[in-house]
Amino acid sequence: KDTTGNRNDLVPDPVAFHIGSLAIYWYGICVAAGFMAGYAYLLKRGRKMGIAEEASSDLVFYAACSGLFGARLLYVVTFWNQEFSGQNPVLAFLRIRDGGLIYYGGFVAAALALLLLCRRKKLPLPVVADLLAVGLPMGHAFGRLGCFLRGCCHGAHYEGPGAVCYPVDGPVGAYSEPYFPIQLMGSLGNLALAGLLFWLSLRIKQPGWLFPLYLVLFGTCRFLAEFSRGDYTAANTLASLTQAQVVCLTVVIPLGVGLLVWMAATRPGK
Repeated sequence: KDTTGNRNDLVPDPVAFHIGSLAIYWYGICVAAGFMAGYAYLLKRGRKMGIAEEASSDLVFYAACSGLFGARLLYVVTFWNQEFSGQNPVLAFLRIRDGGLIYYGGFVAAALALLLLCRRKKLPLPVVADLLAVGLPMGHAFGRLGCFLRGCCHGAHYEGPGAVCYPVDGPVGAYSEPYFPIQLMGSLGNLALAGLLFWLSLRIKQPGWLFPLYLVLFGTCRFLAEFSRGDYTAANTLASLTQAQVVCLTVVIPLGVGLLVWMAATRPGK
């Protein structure tokens, strides 16, 4: 669709369809599809790893509930002044169908919930962690696709092939400046990461290695990809680094490296 008079930029429509006056957004559909993809993988692969279907269902249920809670909570807190100032906090939090989740908030909340669940049900934590190492980027790929269709987490200003514009005032109103479709790159990257870790899962016999590998690889890729983001303001950066980059450098990558070192030091036969 021509948005500038002399270019044909992509203009995603965030609304999938309507049920009466209720708009159903692609963002919510993509998030739900991501959970379903992760659930299907956990069920199938979990059986081969000795995890019962009931336990896999519990893992996905608790991960979904706690993950959505943490991701939405962090988003509302982070962007309160820009998007929610003056609104009822509870209603702002519940209006999730419009989009707005931060991955790391969901990751931390889900990780804590699953740690407690594994302890309660006496599930093998290394096996569960390795299953999640493949399921997480698989589901995250769908979530990034939802971000692309909604217009959040967009890239920097870009006027080359594949540039994306988003409606500002509606379908017949003004459009945003053209952005680089970094969300699609993130979706493809997560799919590639899921494929690589699944391939490794068939070859690494000792459980527990895949999750720290996921942390290191995802953290590194996310840190580099953030340089192409265009939706951050000075208030959301620290020393010119985005919040996600700070988390990657201080938590995600060091934690992954530390776990890999610990695994190497405690591996059988060492």
